[in-house]
Amino acid sequence: MILFNADDFGANQSINEAILSLLLNQKIHSASMMMGMPGTDDAIQRCLEHKGKIQVGVHLSLTEGVPITAEVAKIGYMFSGSHVFRNHMVRNLGLVTPFAYQAMYHELEAQLAKAKSAGILVHHLNTHHNIHEFLPIMIILCKLGSKFGVEKLRVLSTQRSKGFKRLYRDAVNGVLRMYGLAYSNVYIDDALDVTCCKVFDSCELEYNSAEVLLHPDIDLDGRIYDRFYDSDKLRAVLQQVY
Repeated sequence: MILFNADDFGANQSINEAILSLLLNQKIHSASMMMGMPGTDDAIQRCLEHKGKIQVGVHLSLTEGVPITAEVAKIGYMFSGSHVFRNHMVRNLGLVTPFAYQAMYHELEAQLAKAKSAGILVHHLNTHHNIHEFLPIMIILCKLGSKFGVEKLRVLSTQRSKGFKRLYRDAVNGVLRMYGLAYSNVYIDDALDVTCCKVFDSCELEYNSAEVLLHPDIDLDGRIYDRFYDSDKLRAVLQQVY
């Protein structure tokens, strides 16, 4: 089964409009909503208007947007862009101080609590820029999933991983699958990747489901397009499924 998921729901109103249109027309299976973004309130309102008809998760962020808690604002590498966050984590081998861990936990907890308190039926969890590939954040996601009753987490992409990184990601994904926490068995972060096309064309899918990431928006002519992919190529890929 191919599960198309649109990230960045809540980034702005045009993205919200594109994602909701695809959800309501059953062109994608789910979307992931960001808190603390210019279009968050609009996305929440749209979800509530179609509550029970669409599947929406929370796209937790420590790299972009406005933080909810005061603690995390004291840490310079958070909410300063993906490259700043990743460079810090890589330099420190993915390790964080106790204060930083608690700040991360409280911020991500507050984001999830905001969605739940707004009445969103949270279907799954993942992270902006997939920062849950770093173990402390993956641990936080598992804890928050358990606390809030959200048992579907995005697995890590192994499309272009090699060596230790591939072994690490395979191990993490294996644990998520073993405990029934995986939103899908495979995560494909590039819908135009040849691996993805092979999944569509044949039975080469190792497991029984694959999440494929999309970033829909609306252009000046009112047409839905993807911010990361060539629209014609993406349309050809989608036609293999729909």
